[in-house]
Amino acid sequence: MLLVEDNPLNQKLLKSQLARLGVNCDVANNGEEGLYCWRNGHYKLILTDCHMPEIDGYEMTRLIRTEEAAAEREPIPIIAVSGAVMKGEKALCTSIGMSDFLSKPVKLCDIKQIMERWYE
Repeated sequence: MLLVEDNPLNQKLLKSQLARLGVNCDVANNGEEGLYCWRNGHYKLILTDCHMPEIDGYEMTRLIRTEEAAAEREPIPIIAVSGAVMKGEKALCTSIGMSDFLSKPVKLCDIKQIMERWYE
């Protein structure tokens, strides 16, 4: 699994929660690193912050979906992790190709549901 998050505290928290669920993850510090990791790795799921420097989670998702479509690859589940809980945020995420949405602060029970739904 790939975690794309620019905040070190959030990285540590999410890695800890995933570890409690028995899931190991690689970490990318922004969407540019996340895109590089996705292109060069074999991941079953991406958890990504939406608002990051370099390339944000929205643009990274658009680029991944474009490359998947061009290569006729099965879409990887991409889960938005965002502190922005404005009306329409979840709809925006799904409209650009994200599979699901988690609000920060992320609770263990919420991440467990996401893993059960999307992670094989």
